[in-house]
Formats: sequence, structure tokens, C-alpha cells
Amino acid sequence: LLVCLCPAARREVVNEESLREVRDFLARELEHVPGVQCLTHSSIESHYPVECIENRYAREAGHPPYSMEYFIALGTTIMRRIAASRRKPVKVIVVDCDDTLWQGLCGEEGAEGVQITSAHAALQEFLIEQHDAGVLICLCSRNNPQDVEAVFRSRADMQLRPEHIVASRIGWTAKSEALTELAQELDLSLESFVFID
Repeated sequence: LLVCLCPAARREVVNEESLREVRDFLARELEHVPGVQCLTHSSIESHYPVECIENRYAREAGHPPYSMEYFIALGTTIMRRIAASRRKPVKVIVVDCDDTLWQGLCGEEGAEGVQITSAHAALQEFLIEQHDAGVLICLCSRNNPQDVEAVFRSRADMQLRPEHIVASRIGWTAKSEALTELAQELDLSLESFVFID
């Protein structure tokens, strides 16, 4: 069961503090109920900030008092939460190298020629967090293995290290075949894989 605690229209709120206390109380109590997930305005806003959530014309017409932008944020958040609850858990994250773990092509630019931007560093941090949480990390890249190894070996700014990687397919095989091989090697279904390319 997904319970969504939506904000009230400003004109309908007599005591903002009391309303917030009631919403917080409901959210805390629902946390302990098995099979129930609670979605609050703050969790929606953290992913999809909307400047104006109210539509006074809709409120005056007796409809839910939200702007189209807020309806989109609300609907998207609800559907993502439902999809996540039905999805099989991710057991393996497979990641490409060039223009994914780093910017540039290691085979053409060499290990020192590729760049690890703040976005690439953030992805590597995320992968390490997933590794530490028990998710298996693999590489799948169309490259010469020695070019990829050179980046891992010579770049001090590479946060993701070989010890984080459980298996890899570096070569010129089609990525679809390489992913199938990784699934067979790990004895896991491809449904539990996420591929970042």
C-alpha cells in the first residue's frame, strides 16, 4: 500500500504548524506498518522541486488544488515508487569505461589523456557505495584490455579500483554477448543486472 500525504492548499490551512505535526505523525506511524510505504511532499520535492504547487482556479472549481507541474511531479514520484516496489532487486551493476567511468577514449588518448570530471568521480563514488552495500560491480567495454588496465593502474584520481570489480569483459565482442557471458559467469539472471553505458 502506498500512502501519499499531499500538501493542503495555502488558503485551506488554518494552522500550518499543526498540519505539519499531523503529517509527520502519520509518516512516523506508517513507517512501522508492514507492507505500507509513505510518500510525503518533502520526498516529492527533493526529487522534483516545483516552484508553484497550487492552482487556485482548480481549487475554486472544486478540483485538487495543484498546478500541472505538481501533478507531474506527484504522478512521476508515485509511479517510480510503484515500479521500484515491483522490480527485482539489482544484484549487478555493469559499467562501460570510455565516456562513462571517464571522459574520452583510453585507446586513442591513452591513460593520461582521459579526464575524470566531477560527474565521473560522482559515478565512481556511487559504484563504490553500491559495492560496499553488496552489489556486484562489473566492467563491459569495447577496448583493448591493456588500455583499460593502464587507466586503473596509472591514474591516482580513479576512485574505483580493480578490487571493486568482480568480473569484466573488455574486448571487441558485442556488448549484448558480453553481458550474457557475465550473467553466465556469475550464475545470475540478466533481470538482476543494470548496465550503465
